[in-house]
Amino acid sequence: MGGRIQSLNTLTREIWQWCIHRNIWLSACHLPGKTNVEADKLSRSNNTDLEWKLNTNVFMCINSIYCRHGRKSYPKTDFGGSRNNLNSTFVEHSTLVPSNTASYCSGFLHNTQGKRTTVVDTANRSSKETSVEKTDFGCLQIVGQIVQNTGLSKKAAEIVISSWRQSTQKQYWTYLKKWCTFCCQRKIDIFTPTEVDVVEFLTVLYESGVGYSSINTARSALSSYLTLGKTLPIGQWPLVKRFLRGVYNKRPMFPRYQQTWDVNVVLEFLITLSPVKLLSLRCLTLKLVMLLALVTGQRIQTLHCVDLDFMKITKDNVVIEINEVLKTSKPGKHLSPICLPAFVDDTRLCIVTVLNAYIERTSAIRTSQKLFVTFVKPYHHPTKSTISNWIKLVLKLAGVNTSVFKTHSTRGASTSAALRAGVSVNSILKSAGWTNESTFRQFYNRPVTVQEYNDNYSVRVLRGK
Repeated sequence: MGGRIQSLNTLTREIWQWCIHRNIWLSACHLPGKTNVEADKLSRSNNTDLEWKLNTNVFMCINSIYCRHGRKSYPKTDFGGSRNNLNSTFVEHSTLVPSNTASYCSGFLHNTQGKRTTVVDTANRSSKETSVEKTDFGCLQIVGQIVQNTGLSKKAAEIVISSWRQSTQKQYWTYLKKWCTFCCQRKIDIFTPTEVDVVEFLTVLYESGVGYSSINTARSALSSYLTLGKTLPIGQWPLVKRFLRGVYNKRPMFPRYQQTWDVNVVLEFLITLSPVKLLSLRCLTLKLVMLLALVTGQRIQTLHCVDLDFMKITKDNVVIEINEVLKTSKPGKHLSPICLPAFVDDTRLCIVTVLNAYIERTSAIRTSQKLFVTFVKPYHHPTKSTISNWIKLVLKLAGVNTSVFKTHSTRGASTSAALRAGVSVNSILKSAGWTNESTFRQFYNRPVTVQEYNDNYSVRVLRGK
């Protein structure tokens, strides 16, 4: 008909309907190009939207990397090579650029019709890799070059790069791209900046409207990569430290939560999801994931890693071991096995009962040994984002204000409830996987939103008169 263009499709449909009402039949036939003058002329018109050029900033970044190896000048550029005589950049001597950089260079595309530079990893666009594996290839190229500048071999540099988790590399790469653009615009050496250069870069980020947390992340990215092999990290430079203090005073960052929600509200909602044998797979999944998050106090990452092969279930308890690297995992330190006893006080909240029912229900549709399975076709292991959405949905159904409290607040609500119930701090730290008590006290221990009258500070003071 009219193809993907809606207006042409509508016009074609009108023509067909007009012909049908008049018993007219239309047939297509070949028309030689020499007789099809008008249509052929329109099809041969130049479309400037199809013209592209290499972004100047990206070109300078690439040049700054490879010119460090004895090259003194930029490759020659030609500004008349495109069909429409648009500004195009051509490398005069292709041998100056190693062949293994083709994938890296092909990731940068710049549209001459727009002002925004975008980075596209063309290899990942058609792949089915997980989000963790989709770390931008250009990040590894630049970071690898930075590490190799310390004198390490390529193999040693790859091992050093792996010291940063994939999630950290993705977060840092956002600011490394901005750093490369900043250096190219001001003709600054990307790898050996001065203290003034770093502060000016952070000032540009500040003027763009970002807060203290984002600027501190950018500082951490530069400090992690650009000070390898040096005695004093960028974050310890006096002027940089003073600048960050100024940013905090102008745009202070406060804790997300000053209070937390009442765990009993959610538990009362979970009780209504009974008996488990009559629940749908959706409701059973939501109950299990929320209950497991509350009784363990763990992150979404830990729940995502739970594996049936590393789980032992008896009528009295369930023991879960995590055999994957977690956020808090370090050499010689890993999360201890999680032991959850059966809750004999109320079987409607018993983790052993709910877990056994879930495993039995999903046995026929399970495609892996990971605990959780999506409750819609095709059944597969859910992502961390999906598990997070499940917990957020339960919070919303239970009546918790999800516009204020996000999924991660479950960790703080659970551990805070345990402390109020008389659980020792050491037991809380061991269960949640924290090393320092200060982490729990500073970021997670919060009072319940509604405070009882007799426990109010002002009431206690007035009663003491």
